[in-house]
Amino acid sequence: MKNKKWLIPLAIVCVIALLWGVGIIPKQIARIAGTSYAKKHFPEMHMECVRVEWADVYGDYLITFKDSNGNTYGCVIGPAVFPVSLGQGLFAIEEYYAENYEQAQ
Repeated sequence: MKNKKWLIPLAIVCVIALLWGVGIIPKQIARIAGTSYAKKHFPEMHMECVRVEWADVYGDYLITFKDSNGNTYGCVIGPAVFPVSLGQGLFAIEEYYAENYEQAQ
């Protein structure tokens, strides 16, 4: 009977490890972190996350956003295991935001 009470927690840990290893959980973490960053730093653009995909070239995930005007933006988000830091491509979004939205304030 003592062995059975460890079976459910062990199964849960195995499922989480499998989902993490396959990339399902990191993609969702990247989607949440990227959306949160975009809403906080670029609120007037009303950016929505369109896609998150793995990029072997960068060794990180690529996240794609679409704004309220229909423009598409992409940047790298990593690290691969816990993707919460936006990187390459972010400067283009910041530059566009500074030119088109910050001047109006």
